[in-house]
Amino acid sequence: MSKLHKAYIVFPEMYDYRVARIAEPLDAKKVASIYGAIRDACNYVSPESMPSYPPTYEAAVLYATRDRGHIADTSHLVRGDLCEEFEQRLRSNLDELVHDGKHIFRDCIFFSSDRNLKDANRSFLPPMAMRTRSGMQQEKEKLQDILDTVLRCYAMDAGLKVEVDVGVELNIEGKTVFPGRDHLADIISYVVQDQNAGPPAVNRAATKDSINMIGLAERFAGISVFLDEVGPRNITYLIVYCREKYPTYGIYHNRNHFCVFPQACFRFLGRDPNHKMQLFDLESQMFAAPAAIGQDFPMRIEARMDKSVAAGAFLFVDPDFFSGRVAQVDTSAWM
Repeated sequence: MSKLHKAYIVFPEMYDYRVARIAEPLDAKKVASIYGAIRDACNYVSPESMPSYPPTYEAAVLYATRDRGHIADTSHLVRGDLCEEFEQRLRSNLDELVHDGKHIFRDCIFFSSDRNLKDANRSFLPPMAMRTRSGMQQEKEKLQDILDTVLRCYAMDAGLKVEVDVGVELNIEGKTVFPGRDHLADIISYVVQDQNAGPPAVNRAATKDSINMIGLAERFAGISVFLDEVGPRNITYLIVYCREKYPTYGIYHNRNHFCVFPQACFRFLGRDPNHKMQLFDLESQMFAAPAAIGQDFPMRIEARMDKSVAAGAFLFVDPDFFSGRVAQVDTSAWM
């Protein structure tokens, strides 16, 4: 798993479905109980690792507290072959915890998140003129190996429905490639291989504010839309966008913000004397640098489908189809 991987525990008993709100907000006492349950499970499967594990939640907070009160992310590893035993012990601990006479941690659900897997699992699709039947079969097998490698990290019951987001990118050297707003329906129909999917999808998306404008440009737009299992691969979700967001895409306070160096803006508004240097860095490193080296930013199409049909799902895509349906802008001009 990557460094961007996170595992979450979800507690359904803390949520009141009748009024759609959290009925039992987390406080320090509850978090301390969860910490104790996790620590006990670690001690149960791997007692030799416990010297590095703070004895209490309060001690863990003190250990993780940095200058100005910032709490640093800390982690403790559990050996892969012990994870199932660790989970069983943790579930048992959480099921037994009682707060105010309620078993609010009972029947927990584990949620796993791993960001940017696409960057570590890429494959190059040759032009149509260079494709052969045997070559495409080899490419499909290669993609299946990539998918199997990713999914091997997760223990899944037989028969469990697993959906995968599969992407394809249109890349032109030195260019930033944008979807044409007037051609979104054509692009959707082509990608899902259903001529009837495009216009309804675009119309439905428009009512949900899912047509995503790009820099207030009228001719460019992305789209994200939920579909009703359309096409031969029963696609349930599709998004079309340009990857030029990355120069202005940063992580701030553990949240994704479409603004790089937001502290530069705060300093500017607060008349901090360092704001000019911050804004200079923003311009020179984030905008001028990609323009100077002629960096290209592709258009990306991503579709959600069952894992059984994911490998090789986009091997049919012909780059020539997008001629006239996308906008190519010199990266230097766009930046």
